[in-house]
Formats: sequence, structure tokens, C-alpha cells
Amino acid sequence: MASVKTVPDIKLVAKSDETRVLQSDKANHSQTSYLDGLRGVVSFIVFIRHYSLPWQESMNEGFGRGTNRSFFQLPIVRVIYSGPTAAIFFVVSGYVCSYKPIKLIRSKSPGALLYTVSSTIFRRGIRLFLPPMVSTLVVMLCVQLHLYSFDYDTMPGVVSYPPTHSSTLWLQMQDWVGFLVHDLTYIWTWGVRSFDYDIHLYTIPIQFRTTMILFVTIIGLARIRTSARFSILAALFSYCMFVGRWEVALYFSGMFLAEYNIARLESLSSDDPRGKGPFSVMKTNSTVSKVFWNCCFLCGVYLGSFPRVLGTAESTPGFIWLSHLTPNPRYWQTYAAILIVWSLDNAKFLQPMFISSYAQYLGKISFSLYLVHGPILHVFGYAIVPAMLNITGDDTTFHYQSGLLLGLLALSPIVLLVADIFNTLIDAPCARLANWVELKLIM
Repeated sequence: MASVKTVPDIKLVAKSDETRVLQSDKANHSQTSYLDGLRGVVSFIVFIRHYSLPWQESMNEGFGRGTNRSFFQLPIVRVIYSGPTAAIFFVVSGYVCSYKPIKLIRSKSPGALLYTVSSTIFRRGIRLFLPPMVSTLVVMLCVQLHLYSFDYDTMPGVVSYPPTHSSTLWLQMQDWVGFLVHDLTYIWTWGVRSFDYDIHLYTIPIQFRTTMILFVTIIGLARIRTSARFSILAALFSYCMFVGRWEVALYFSGMFLAEYNIARLESLSSDDPRGKGPFSVMKTNSTVSKVFWNCCFLCGVYLGSFPRVLGTAESTPGFIWLSHLTPNPRYWQTYAAILIVWSLDNAKFLQPMFISSYAQYLGKISFSLYLVHGPILHVFGYAIVPAMLNITGDDTTFHYQSGLLLGLLALSPIVLLVADIFNTLIDAPCARLANWVELKLIM
């Protein structure tokens, strides 16, 4: 009689394997804590952009095109309100989602890898979809109460119009439920849908769908040797860029950078004091290293300044030659985000601005800030601008931009306060709920 080969209990194996990596969790966090700060700073830049966009007609165009001569439209400067924000979010998400699974792959802990990926996939939908359901519920009530009543036609720039007001609360709720089903949670198309209840949430289904692709890729490449995994990731990145799936390419690049950093740290901590190996790098505190990574960072910021309006880069000084390669700003934003994260990942001297307490706080509330800034702008944020322009005047560019700046300074504390409250009352409890549901249903 043939012997029966038993399969070990996955949960027990996972717990055993995870014991070996728990000791390095604190060190892992310190290696990637700048990503939290980066995500927080970028979230605040998103708020600045959406605050400014309706009030500046040529904000998405570059300096020197036509009559555009504003200081704020200069390359690099314009990143503070018009940088590759979505691209950076996606690289960081790919990096963060991949980091622990890659560590487990490299430590040869298949049980813990399965446990970790399974847990993350289970909780992902609750974490991504439930908080925006709550924020758009508030939007629905505000629309029904006529709080979205600003005269949007008075704004000269790009305007995101609010959802249509329904005659009754019941009809408004039906419209909102339709939004939840057909827009917010609709992951079955690559196209961006209407997102009437908050246009900024178009990234939510993209993030969910792309994360699932990332986890499938991680599992599929888990048994492959490192060099082959890098080669396949590079091929997948190139394919995605070729067919225009920039969001998937960004997640793959995040996975690539995560493993590159892990391998680099392993090489530097090896017994060989010179850190020899395919991932060894120059000392990060050397002059040559600082010059190199500063150049990479500045190059990324410069590419992130590529004009967002398709067809305008061809007549924008400094970007004409890039537009001949491709005029699509999505591609240059992709390369910009990768360069920015890559340079920050390899040069600790560039990280202080993102590991400061302010940046870390922004990172803590970043998702909430992303969810609440749109409704706040619609309810009373846009109305602040005319009030400030009455103080500064709008007869010159300087006076007009001074009014916008005063409005931003007045509105920012309010947005941060509401984001903090939303994080405390909604986002953090949603994270705990996801964990609780998983524990209740786990085998």
C-alpha cells in the first residue's frame, strides 16, 4: 500500500514562518517610513491642485507657451500643484503591497507568503471601498440639502461639476446607490466612468483591480529565481507601457523597486564588508552618490512638470524635444514617479523632508485627506476664493494669485482637521473592521 503524503496545516506553517520575520518588522518600517511621508505630502499636493485648478485657466500648461509667464508654471516649481501625483501613489502602493511578500519569498517562507497575500486580498476591498462609500454618502446628503450651490460657471479653469440634485431624498439615494454600483465599485472596465459624487475617486477601482494583478504576479513569480523575476517584471512593465496600461506598469515598478531595495540591503549587510554582489551600490554618503541621486531626483521632478494638456508640450520650451518622443503626459509622469521613488529609496539624505513628524502625520491621514478634500471644496472651499479676492483684488496676476494663496492658507487647516476626524471616526475603524471580519471568518 502506497504511503499517503500529508499536507501540513497552512495556518500553522504560516505562523511558524512569520515568527522568523517578525523580528525584522521594525527595521523594515524604518527602511520604508519615508514612503508614508511621501504619500502624505503627495495627498496634500492633490488638495492644492484641485483647489487651484478651477481658478487658473492655463494651470495644466507649461511656462513659456503663449502668454504663460507665471512663476508657478516653471518646471520643477509647478510640481507643488501639478506633479505626477497619481503616478507616485501607484508606485508607492505597488512598493508597499509587495514589500512584505517579497521579504517572505526571499526568506523562503511559502506558508507565510500565502497567509500574508490571502489576508491582504481579503481585506483590500473593505479598506478601499468602505471609506469612500461613507464620504460619498455625505456628499449625497450635502447635494440633497443644496450645499453644493456654488456658481461653478464663474470659475475660469477646469471645473468638476457636482451631481444632479434630485427632487426627493429617496431619488437622491437611488442615484447614489447607482454611483456605488456602476462607478465606485465597478472594476470591470479600464475606462474612467463619470464619478459624479466625487470625480477624484476614479483611482479607487483602478487601485483595487491593479492590486489584484500585482498579487497574482507575486504568487506566480514566487518560486522564480531573483534574476528571472527581475527580467520578467521588466518585460511586463515594458508591455504595459506599450499597450497604455500605465497604472499596472507603475505597480510593477513598485514591486521591482521593493525587491531591488531588499536585495541591496541584504548585499550591504552581508559578511563581505565591501558589499559585493549584483545589488551592491556606492556608499550613500559619498559625494558621487549624492550627486547621482540628486540628479535622479531632479530629473524625476523635471519630468513630472511635463504639461498635462495633450498637445501643448510641442510648443512649451524645455519639453518640445520630449514631446517628439511621446506627447502623452502619462508616460512622462510614470517615468517621473519611478525616478522620484527610486532616488528617495537609495539616498537617505533625501528622506528627511518625508520622515519629519509633519510628513508622517500627513501620511497617517493621507487616505482620509484624499477622500474629504473634494466635498470640502464644493461645500465652502471654492466660496473662500472670491472673499479673498475682494481683499487682494484681481486686477493683476500678482493680486489674483495672492488671493488664491490666502484662500489656500485659510482652507488648509480646515481640510486637515476634517481629514483627521474622518481618519479617527471612519478610516481607522474600517481597517479594524476588515481585520475583525477576517478573524471571524478564518478557518
